[in-house]
Amino acid sequence: MWGALDHLCLLLNGVHSYGFKESQCGLYKSFREVMKRRHPDLASFLDTEDIARFLMVLSDLRNAAAHRIIPMPTSVLQETEASSVSDEVLRPAIEQELDEDLPGIAPSLRESFIAFRIQQRRIQQMRRLAESVVFVRKENGGYFYEPYISADHDLDCLNQITRAFLGVCLPGSLPAWNPGSRGQFGV
Repeated sequence: MWGALDHLCLLLNGVHSYGFKESQCGLYKSFREVMKRRHPDLASFLDTEDIARFLMVLSDLRNAAAHRIIPMPTSVLQETEASSVSDEVLRPAIEQELDEDLPGIAPSLRESFIAFRIQQRRIQQMRRLAESVVFVRKENGGYFYEPYISADHDLDCLNQITRAFLGVCLPGSLPAWNPGSRGQFGV
């Protein structure tokens, strides 16, 4: 999605001669400053609450992926009394299960399987607080993002942004863009 936004900025730069090199076209501060002067309605639209939040989340996810690791959805778990029991308490039952499930397992693999199953048993006993969320780290903490729940919303925001850019770059090719109606398009 971030690449699509870069391409929309590249189109705006080309059509309206912003004067940026291709590698400088994106929603960077310097590009947005020119946009505010040349196309204030478009710049204001990008600053509306819903679109600005979408751009912030997209930027945070893109930066994490580009510089560290791809944020992947996971469960948020909380320890419980049952998940906090010692290895010594869990080990006998897991050894018995392993002997039944994998009789004759090589001694060199046995300890690895036992450690793995102890960890799995702990996870099964934990309380699930949320499913399929990404924790986005920020300098002063972070926030949870639910990519599956917000997929429709995110695509809608990207569609609105695309139509806004195309409305400025290719006037008359789409229904009129009305920046006063929270980025929605009307006739």
